[in-house]
This record gives sequence, C-alpha cells and structure tokens, in this order.
Amino acid sequence: LCSNNNGRSGRCPENCKYCAQSVHHHTSCEIYDFLPEEKILEACKMNEEEGVDRFSIVTAGKALTGKEFDQAIHAYETMYKECNIDLCASMGFISAEQLHRLHEAGVTSYHHNIETSRRNFPNICTTHTYDMKIETLKKVKAEGMCACSGGIIGMGENMRQRAELAFTLKSLDISSIPLNLLHPIKGTPLETMPPLGEEEILRTIALF
Repeated sequence: LCSNNNGRSGRCPENCKYCAQSVHHHTSCEIYDFLPEEKILEACKMNEEEGVDRFSIVTAGKALTGKEFDQAIHAYETMYKECNIDLCASMGFISAEQLHRLHEAGVTSYHHNIETSRRNFPNICTTHTYDMKIETLKKVKAEGMCACSGGIIGMGENMRQRAELAFTLKSLDISSIPLNLLHPIKGTPLETMPPLGEEEILRTIALF
C-alpha cells in the first residue's frame, strides 16, 4: 500500500492534458512552494500509523532542483531516522547524481509514470518526449532503486495502445506498475472525457 504527499503544487510548465497543476490549463489548483519539513514528517508518521508500506513526496514541475531539492533530501533523511516506512520520490526528470543523493538519504523507490503508449503520447503531452521518460527510468534502474512506473487509462486511448504501454513497461523491467483511472478535471483539455465502465477497467487490469 503506497501513499504520497503533494510536496510542491501548481505552476508546472508542462502541458500534460490530464493535469490540474499545469500552467497551460485554467483550474482551481492550489499553488505553493516546497512544504515545510515538519508538515511532511507529520504526514509520513500518520501514514505509517495507518499501516501504509511506502510513502512518497511528489512535486509538481518538470524537475526539483536547487534549494528545494536540498530541502527534500533533508526531509528524507529525517523520515529515514524517525520512521519505519519505505520511502519513495516522484520529482519529475532527475539526474543520476540527484538519484544517488536520494538513495543515500534513504529513498529506495523512484516513481515516474510514462502515462500511455509511445504512439499516443504526443496526443497527451508535447513539452517533453517519451524518450526523456524512458531515460529517467533507466537511470533509476542503474542506481539500483525500485522503478515505479505506469500510466493513466481513460484518456481516449484504445486497448491496443494500453497493450503497447504494458509491453514497454515489461521491456524496462519495471518493478511496480500503478494503473490510474483518469479523473477528468474542469479546466483541463480532458475535462469532458467519459468515465470507463467497470468491465473495461477490469479487462485492462487483466491484460497487464
């Protein structure tokens, strides 16, 4: 059972069509900089008490760098010392050096969804490439961390494209694969997408 904390919200320069935190869309998304460490630690301890196995800090934006990345490292070091829970990070595109620093701070897993199939990806996002995502996951594997990557279904893709997503994840030897269902958010380009039926959701899970 995994849980995450929205460590930095809003003002993302990327144009992913499903996301409320993109500056390209007009939503009521909350906007704030990297959270104070005490708030992150409080959330981590609460999740541990509730029986969660893995806790992650997720940050909006293409990447987390500079002072805010240093704050994240310190927060992870504190959680590693004070909590008994697996730690994960989801901070966008990341360098090998940053991954190593996270690993040393106690983070054992890095989350980076590829979202959909390679052929469908340009219909969802044009501000970064599919290959950039693949290269990020290869860095995670090279660091010896658990690679967590999946996608969102219900964004207009067909079953063949979902199969392509599954085989891409298999080829990358991904250890943990989250399958997300699109939650259409007002103000995003996908706000009018109809929800998937239960049978189609179950068929997709069975396919994976």
